[in-house]
Amino acid sequence: KPGRSACEVTKHVDSCRRCDPDLEKNRKKLSDCVLGFAHGTTDGKGGEFYVVIDPIDNATDPKPETLCHAVT
Repeated sequence: KPGRSACEVTKHVDSCRRCDPDLEKNRKKLSDCVLGFAHGTTDGKGGEFYVVIDPIDNATDPKPETLCHAVT
């Protein structure tokens, strides 16, 4: 919106997301900003990224590079 700075914090996660100019280099930092039910979880924080490049999912026979394959 006009008049807002790029780093204006309107939600808690904004302090980690919008205000970090190096977020592209360290997306796992977002796990430090978790609130609520997932607060304190760390599984996967040190793991590799899974890149979804195929938007077509088949839940019964998921193929690699799809979201369904990532969560099975």
